[in-house]
Amino acid sequence: VFPYMIEATIAGAAVSAIATGIVKPEEGTFKTKRIELYEDGKFKDIALIDAVTTLHSFKGSKAVWKPEYLKEIIASVASPYNIGLSSIPGILKEISEKDDMGIYVELGGEKKIRAPIAPGVFKNIKVKEARVLELNEEIKLKTSPSLLALDGERETEMKGEITAKITRNGPRVIDYKKTLKIAAERGFFNY
Repeated sequence: VFPYMIEATIAGAAVSAIATGIVKPEEGTFKTKRIELYEDGKFKDIALIDAVTTLHSFKGSKAVWKPEYLKEIIASVASPYNIGLSSIPGILKEISEKDDMGIYVELGGEKKIRAPIAPGVFKNIKVKEARVLELNEEIKLKTSPSLLALDGERETEMKGEITAKITRNGPRVIDYKKTLKIAAERGFFNY
């Protein structure tokens, strides 16, 4: 869902440093964000990077790359240099994995941008509203009923009132630079 460009030997060394106990998990990892989705106040599903309300009427239509079907985007991570739907809010404001915030974007307005939503594909996108979401800030989505695209793949149908919030309840991810720095200080690479 959120790839890192890292050489495999370095990735393996970081995993090994944590797996062998040289670096404790709480020292070498960080808790990622996730988007929690609720229908009529009841927990329904999660996304790690983005949740997008669409105008699709049934599951399996798979045309999430057509901007005219996209209505709202909530992203926990957004950047103009990544591929996918989170690039749309990323054009407006970059938000990293470690920032204690996310972003909400409503599409269909007057502001015009171009975003890389698939490999080799830039689409023209119209933006109505964009705003930062603080951690745990609940937002009511306007598009209901909706078929939601979660992390560009899974689809969840919601017919009631849809609310969402970004939390720090995502999985732990290894910070390979920090992990290997600590490992080196503790003699991990000595022989």
